[in-house]
Order: sequence, then C-alpha cells, then structure tokens
Amino acid sequence: MSEDSAPSAKRRKTNFSDARSASTGSLNKGVRSTAITEPALPEDLRLGCFEILEAPAPKKKERRSEAAKEKPKPPASPPDAMPKAAAEEVTQEAGSAASAAAKAAASKQSSKPTAAELAAKAAAAATKLAKEKEQNQRREREYFKPYIGEPCGPGNRFLVEGPLGRGSFSSVYRCSDSKGGGKEYAVKFIRDNPGLRKATEVEVKLMRRIRTRAVEKDSEGAAFLLGLANLETFLHNGHLALVFHLQRYDMRSALKRQVQEKNSGFPLKDVQRYAGNVLLALRALWAIRIIHTDIKPDNLLLSLDKDSVKLSDFGCAIDTQESMQAAHIRRAYASSYRPPEIILGQSFSTRADMWSAGATLFELASGHVLFPEAANNAMLLDILRTCGAFKKQFAVSGKHALKHFTTQGAFRRRTKSGSEQQLSMSQFTAPSQPVPTRLRNVVQDVLLEPFADLLTQACLVPDPAKRSSAEAALRHPFLKMRRSG
Repeated sequence: MSEDSAPSAKRRKTNFSDARSASTGSLNKGVRSTAITEPALPEDLRLGCFEILEAPAPKKKERRSEAAKEKPKPPASPPDAMPKAAAEEVTQEAGSAASAAAKAAASKQSSKPTAAELAAKAAAAATKLAKEKEQNQRREREYFKPYIGEPCGPGNRFLVEGPLGRGSFSSVYRCSDSKGGGKEYAVKFIRDNPGLRKATEVEVKLMRRIRTRAVEKDSEGAAFLLGLANLETFLHNGHLALVFHLQRYDMRSALKRQVQEKNSGFPLKDVQRYAGNVLLALRALWAIRIIHTDIKPDNLLLSLDKDSVKLSDFGCAIDTQESMQAAHIRRAYASSYRPPEIILGQSFSTRADMWSAGATLFELASGHVLFPEAANNAMLLDILRTCGAFKKQFAVSGKHALKHFTTQGAFRRRTKSGSEQQLSMSQFTAPSQPVPTRLRNVVQDVLLEPFADLLTQACLVPDPAKRSSAEAALRHPFLKMRRSG
C-alpha cells in the first residue's frame, strides 16, 4: 500500500520578474521622454500688453522741469516684440514646467520604496515565513512516528515492521499480524488532526458501501478496487488507522523505477493488462453510480506479484446518488488528469474518469506526463493541440467557458505578457501533436497502433458525450485478448 502524495490560476505579470522566472525576466519598461514646448502667450494677453505700453501719457497741467523735458524717451517696443517682464514670466513658467516634468520622469523611472515601505515589506515576509514554519512544525508533529516493533491495533495484535510511504495526510507502515500467523498488512495512519480524521471517517463509510454494493453489482470489476481488510480501522495514540491488504507500491513509484532502469515506460503487454484492470474497476464503480475523480498513477497500486493493479484512494469520490457537492467538485481531478469539461465548469458524469484513465495509461506506456501541470488556459491549449478542435457548442458551455473561448468558439489564448490572442478552431482541425505521434517518439511496439486508437477513440475525446464508457472500452481490440483477475 502506498499513498498519494497530495490536488493552475495564472498570476498577472508586473514590470518585475517573479522568483520563478528570475533567470529570464527583467525590467524592460523605461520612461519615454517628452519634449517640453514653450507655451505661446494668449492673443488677448499680448494685445493688452501693447495697449498699455503704447498708450499716450496723460497731459499734466503742472509745468515740468527743463530736466524732465530734456530726459530722453526709451525706444518704443517693436509691435511684435514680447514685453520683457511678460517674457521673463513665461520663460520661468516654461522652465518650471520642464523641471516638474523632468522630476516626474525621473521619479517614475527610478521610483524606489521608502525605508518604511521596505521595513514593512520585510516584516510581512518574516511573519509569513514564521507562520509557514509553525504550520510545518505542527503538521510534522501530527504524523504518526512509531518505533520498529511498536504494537498497535486491537489487543496490540499488529507490530510495526517498517515504513511504506508518506503523503500529505498520512503515513503508511507495513505491519505484521501477531495473531494471524504473521501475515503482513499495509496500515495507513492519518495525521492527528480533527479535520482529517472526520474526512477519513466519511471515506471509510463510502469504502464500506463500495465493498458491499460493487461486489453485488460487478464482482469481477470489484476485485480491482482496493478495499479495507476485514479488521478495517482502529485508533492508536490519537491516530485513526486503516488496514489494507499489502500491495507492492503505487504505479508512480513503479514507473519511476522503470524509467530509471529501462529509460522507458512499461511494455505495452503490461499496459494492456493494467488498462483492463482499471477499466474493470471503473465499470464496477459506475454500476453503483460512483465517480472516482482522482485517477492517476499514484492511486493505482501494483500487486505483490506485479501482475495487476488496483484502484485506491476514495477520498475525492462522489456518490452521485447522494449529491454533487461543490466542495468535492473543486477537489476533483489533479490538473494533469483533469478533463476539459471540468476546466470549463460544465456538469460531469462517470465519463470524466475515462479521460483521466486515458492520460494515466499514456503515462505508463511512455514514461511521460501527457499534459504537464499548468494553468487551465494553457492546459486547454495543450489539449487542443493533442486532441483537435472543440465543437462550438461544447467550447462555449460551462460557467468558466467564456474565460477561455469567445462566444463564436475561438480560443482565447493568454500570453505570458498578459495579452490575449484569439485562435480559430480551424487551426486545430488537424492536431499538431497527436497522441499516436507522441507515442511513436518513445514507444516501439507492435501493439502501439491499437493502443493509440484506444486512447484517441475511447478515452481522450474532449466531448464527454462522445467518450466511451468503461464497458464499451473493454471491447476495444487492444483489450480483447486481456482478461486477468
């Protein structure tokens, strides 16, 4: 038994590069200088000045002195000349305007935060770090940390033999049953956290219903659902513990080993068998109206003999006979395995699991993630390039659809600079990076073509109305020779 290690909004670009793109980003925007033009004096003001200067002096009755008579008169200003005082005033105003503009430009170009602003920013960062550190320390304290040989379970019948893995919500240990002939189990110890314990109790109730109802409806498919062992659950030192039959490891870990050792994904004859297991498990779930919503390599567990896989982790599963709660839907599907109807905010059904199953099978065969994690808009672009154009009716449906498509069905691609580029669906009629081509680049196998056909015709079909059910996919030629269980 191994565990999921725990499920894209896009940040707005500023003038400064963020920490994740520091090697390539830079401050590119400068301040464009603006020429300062001396303002022309208004016509009415100019005329007024000349009238005052050229008006004849009033005649005085008193007798002026001879000295006054002989005093030379100042030369008259030419009719189009600016009076000296007015010219000086205008020049000063123009100079002040130029100085203010220069100061504004300099301030805009080299605006630096004040010491108080820097101190406040540093204090906020320190507070955030301290809070994160405290949260991490608290989370670490919540994990179960036993010693080897520590007894636990009803009557202390289990002995801790060693760790199997650890995820965001729990740690998993291999335990032997001292009262059951030493048989080994995988025991998942939930963190000592009230919220997590409550959520796990809900999951346990669902798993019990699945075990009874799925076996009644589809015993063949139910064999590939990881269920609780007969001992089920117990409490130990504040930790809720779940007992499972021991598996080798999860397929994420198995694939990592395969790539390291063989530099490739699993042989298609193995993928053929695993695909049959997954589809049978989905058939059993859908028979009782349950959507898993979290299919990925992490939640497929490889058997001890490496012959089959079982679908595990029902923490995000939705029982459609009860309710489609918004809280569950928000957690549905990790980004790399998220079907387009979820991204667009449409209603969804059991067919959504087929999309994530297809993405998972591609990864097991190729050793590469089909749709690397990204923001939803970038994910949709990758889907269009891989799976082809969306029909207009599908593209514009859903509460988030108009974030990504125009009302006419064109894709609204968001660039890194924050701008928008509208792409016609005609550009995606022929996919630029189709699944068969991507497989041929890394897989050499006689089963490649039928496997690619299973993915493109049954699983990775953008419109869920045209996507196959698990029952129909099990009849595909790629799987017609498979039957294990």
